[in-house]
Amino acid sequence: MNTKDLKCFEAVYQEKSISRAARRLYITPQGLGKNIRTLEAELETVLFERTKQGMRPTQSADFLYGRTKKIIQELEELENGVRQLENRKIVLRIGCACGVFNVLPFELILNFMRENPHIRVEWNEYSNEEVKSMLEDSRLEYGFIVGKHEGDDMIQRKLDGREILLLVFEGHPLYEKEV
Repeated sequence: MNTKDLKCFEAVYQEKSISRAARRLYITPQGLGKNIRTLEAELETVLFERTKQGMRPTQSADFLYGRTKKIIQELEELENGVRQLENRKIVLRIGCACGVFNVLPFELILNFMRENPHIRVEWNEYSNEEVKSMLEDSRLEYGFIVGKHEGDDMIQRKLDGREILLLVFEGHPLYEKEV
């Protein structure tokens, strides 16, 4: 069983149609049908009843669908973890929470890239929660977030702290307020 077949199953289950699921997955209906038949053969069960209205899930399909999200996530974590081990000397994936580059000088990353030309550095901005989730799933090696991460599953280092100021123009109703 592989993630591709499970994702195909999941799409057909949700769409109740091979053609709509195939469009969503950018594959041919014939290829998608073959993936479903392969999964049915492997599980030795029928997952869908083919009707004029589309694909009707069987009890086996309902049971499998209830567990596919977790199975797919765990398989992707395994794949990402192994890929990360294989690529750790070649690729460094960095996730930055929005606004981090206002505090962290981008020059640090550029200097690292110049000093380590054999390592391909990839970075993107995400929300704090996305950075944390991607680190947990091994889709990133490093993450820069705003604030602390609650939990013992990652090493944290405070890099910087900044004073945050509120500016109010003279004449604004809150201009005279201290708090």
